[in-house]
Amino acid sequence: MAKGKTPDLTWLISTYFSDPSRRVKLRKGQKLMVQGGYKDRLYLVLSGVVVGCVRGPGGVRYELFRATRNKFVGVYSFFSRTFVSSATVIAERDAEVAYIERDEPVQDPSRGTSLSSLCR
Repeated sequence: MAKGKTPDLTWLISTYFSDPSRRVKLRKGQKLMVQGGYKDRLYLVLSGVVVGCVRGPGGVRYELFRATRNKFVGVYSFFSRTFVSSATVIAERDAEVAYIERDEPVQDPSRGTSLSSLCR
């Protein structure tokens, strides 16, 4: 892929994130993930905005990222296999996310048995 080009994730999204039973609707202010909490899902933002924040010294809240449509959330905890959220993720406005779970089977069995096992 050429430098600066965004990869085409159409196949990945349609293959792994199209199951309507694996969607979560969030209301403004609702938490999707809590810093330090167990989370074995990888999320794809379908609509709205979610914000990832951490608490620093003295309890001060720092914003790490904002995720909008077609952005992934929970990548580190999912692929590192720690399954511990490094940030609290909150819906800045109403949002909908799709997800896969840690034992999601891969579509190409020669690569492993689950998506999260690809990064062992």
